[in-house]
Amino acid sequence: MVIFKLNAFPNISETFIVSNLIYALKKGFKINIYVKRYLGIKNSSQQQLLEINNVERYVKKSIYQIPYYLKLILLLKGLFNRNIIQTSVENNLFTSKKGLLKLVNISLHDFLFKPFVCHVHFNDTLLEFIDFNISKFIKTKFIVTFHGYDAFTETKESFKKKYGDFYDKHVAYVTVNSLYLKNKVLALGVEASKIKVIPIGIDNSFFKGQIKSLPKQKIKLLSVGRLIQLKGHIYGIYAINELKQLGYNIEYSIVGKGEELDFLQAEINRLDLKNEVKLLGGKSQVEIREIMKSHHVFLMTSTVDDKTNREEAFGVVSIEAQAMGLPVVGFRCGGFIETIVEQDTGFLVKDRDSLGISNVVAELIAQPEKYKKHSKSCIAHAVKFDYSNTTTKYIELYKSLL
Repeated sequence: MVIFKLNAFPNISETFIVSNLIYALKKGFKINIYVKRYLGIKNSSQQQLLEINNVERYVKKSIYQIPYYLKLILLLKGLFNRNIIQTSVENNLFTSKKGLLKLVNISLHDFLFKPFVCHVHFNDTLLEFIDFNISKFIKTKFIVTFHGYDAFTETKESFKKKYGDFYDKHVAYVTVNSLYLKNKVLALGVEASKIKVIPIGIDNSFFKGQIKSLPKQKIKLLSVGRLIQLKGHIYGIYAINELKQLGYNIEYSIVGKGEELDFLQAEINRLDLKNEVKLLGGKSQVEIREIMKSHHVFLMTSTVDDKTNREEAFGVVSIEAQAMGLPVVGFRCGGFIETIVEQDTGFLVKDRDSLGISNVVAELIAQPEKYKKHSKSCIAHAVKFDYSNTTTKYIELYKSLL
């Protein structure tokens, strides 16, 4: 059995986690999914995929159903020792009849009686195990997957204090999606021998585009990502403004929702780009695929987060766009650069250089035959990121620990 531990599930932007779960199922593994907050399949951009595979039945939203005989076993094992009880009292975890069961959101039946691997998505999810010393009473190995933000929440010193002992005793592997993220995790003090780089995979049977040609009429550009500062959509808008001033007939669609909606709309209005820039809101994976079919160039505008200094760890949407035949133009920033073949499937400019983006787009428009070759290269390159070549590496890790 493979147990997946998440803080919340499913999240709209976390398509890679859904893919990981479903691929494990297809490979014959029994799974359980433990979450602090179950958000419902309607909160996923992959609702249809979740329904087809009946993933909801594997979600365990609480441990309130734990049998009384297991509570007794845990008591006999000394799980509720003085230190744990003191910690729990301080955190007001004994304020209800179900208080004892709030110690950790994991079914201890699985942990005590079934051989399993625990795959933890996002490093800070480990805190439940660490805070209540659950690992003391189980013999298992953990796989911890960093996705990006979780590599920026700790210093090397605080990471060692919080996680060091647990990593030494229980973490067999740490996975990251890019060399960029690997370096960030190494800087936290994680042993290099534990770290495996596994790029995020896509379903090439789903994202399966045709070689594109540029039309003589309107050229359509696209970005997909939450409307947050990290995604840098404002620089795409500025690039469109440059192209408009040069007389290009263009349209720019932005898929996503988030806190910068009002700011971005205000800038669109200020620059008089209401006819050129469309904010489409959040969309499902099916809808995104259809939108990609009608567009020609993908803008990957992810930048450095001003508050956390975080950069895009990978950028799976870049691979999805290439699979649909869209050449990618973006900033030389974070792990995104590892998703393209520079000057072939994608083009890089310095971070936040909106003029650089507009120049590259203008060059692509000026060379329609060359553009067509780039589109063909994109489709071929994206095949390397199919689940069969990426997510299968997780399956190999599971097998090595079971």
